[in-house]
Parts: sequence; C-alpha cells; structure tokens
Amino acid sequence: MQGSIFQVLYLTMHLKHGLANRATLHYVHIMFYIYICTNKARGILYTGHTDDLSARMEQHKQKIYGGFTAKYGCDKLVWFMEFPSRELAFKKERQIKKWRRAYKLNVIELENPFWLDIDEQVVWPPVQGHLPVPPAPI
Repeated sequence: MQGSIFQVLYLTMHLKHGLANRATLHYVHIMFYIYICTNKARGILYTGHTDDLSARMEQHKQKIYGGFTAKYGCDKLVWFMEFPSRELAFKKERQIKKWRRAYKLNVIELENPFWLDIDEQVVWPPVQGHLPVPPAPI
C-alpha cells in the first residue's frame, strides 16, 4: 500500500568552488496506522492511530503520556493496519472502537494467535507457515 506523498525540501551542502547551498526536493511516502495494544494476552485493549508506529509504541512502553495506556499498562502491540492517509486511519479507528470486545479478540487472534508483542518481532508478519514460537507460560 502506498502512503501519502509529502514534498520535503532538503538543503544539501556541496563543495564546488567553495561551500554552496543547494535545495533538493524529495518526495516522502508516509503511512498511517491504527493499532491495538494490550497489557497481556486477552487483557485490556486500547485502540489508537499514529503515523510512526514504532515511536508510538516506545511512548506507550515508557509511559511518556499519562492516560489510559499508562494507567493500565497497555504497551504490547498485538495488531495493526496501514492506511495511505490520516483521514482513513482515523475513520477506521472510530469504527474499531465501536466493535464488540469479542470481535476485536477474534481479529487479533486471526493474525497473532500467540499474542506476541509485534513491536519486539524482527519480522512481521511471520514468513508464511512459520509462526514464531509462542512464549513459555509464566
């Protein structure tokens, strides 16, 4: 899925007959995400949206902002979906927040049956037919 295209102006330094500035226009694709995180398997669920999933999960893990996720320890990413625009992601987030809990659990377990923290996985989704080994029971 392709993300939104934003024009980003970069100033580059070049050495040619002294130091000169040259502006270069680059196009950057930005994806938007909705996600569900939890405190434990089949535990408390939180749904949110962001344009930087990795950074957002780090904020949840570090409890940078107070609020629901900090209070209930929802810092394990268990499901996410990509969108090409912030508007589409926000619209889907509003729909997901209306889903019944049982439906959310089914959606998560179809893609992540072991409730692994996706943010800690090297590759996601796993290579077809090779799910990661589930964590040992505590």
